[in-house]
Amino acid sequence: MSNVLSYPSLKCVIEFLEPMKRMHIAIRSSSLRQYEKSIPIRIESLGIGENYMELNKRVVEIDTDNELNFEYKRKPICKRRFPTEVTPQEAFHKVMISYIGKRLTDHVNKLVFNNLLSVLNLP
Repeated sequence: MSNVLSYPSLKCVIEFLEPMKRMHIAIRSSSLRQYEKSIPIRIESLGIGENYMELNKRVVEIDTDNELNFEYKRKPICKRRFPTEVTPQEAFHKVMISYIGKRLTDHVNKLVFNNLLSVLNLP
């Protein structure tokens, strides 16, 4: 049986994880979930468009069929449907909040806004 890592050691490991892997792990661990939002996230490149978000070559895109498309290096990974009562704009905003919102610190090397027709409430 393994010992639990302390907060300082968890912070060092989690801060430098790939952002998508970090989210994936934090969602599945109740002990990590309580610390995850307080630890800075490091993003090499963040691109935000009208219906997509690119996070270090991983893309989350919303299409017109009420689906979230996940891609890595422009190769499809999976698709997820969101409820029909949720508009694509609301779904996109929730995705952005879940990945980059409600954090104390975000470190981004390259930030790109592309084809934003409306003003978004960015986290």
